[in-house]
Amino acid sequence: MKFEHSGTVKVIHEHHHYYHDGHNSEVGDKLDEVLTRLKAMKQYDQETRRQVMLDLSQLESEVARNTDVIESAKLVFTRLADEIEAAKNDPTKVQAVVDKLRAGTDGLATAVAAHTPAAPPTP
Repeated sequence: MKFEHSGTVKVIHEHHHYYHDGHNSEVGDKLDEVLTRLKAMKQYDQETRRQVMLDLSQLESEVARNTDVIESAKLVFTRLADEIEAAKNDPTKVQAVVDKLRAGTDGLATAVAAHTPAAPPTP
């Protein structure tokens, strides 16, 4: 609402407040439903966050484990190269290194196959 007084424009803001007196149960029921849904959404969000944190923790553990395995493999290959170098002039020692390499390769192939997930189906 506006009115002028002595050349000055004054504005009056009018506010209406309505209070629920308990007689309109439909509004109260709707509010209760909204609050119930909000609580359920909050609970779902909290559970989802917990699961993500668990998944992240498991992923970090697997990365650490894989790093350890990679470092171990590097060490095995370095030692193997050293053994081949030392045995290069002795056919019996070379054959022993070859046999050791085959045994290790078979074990590695079995472990890789056991821990490799199946390929996803082609769409």
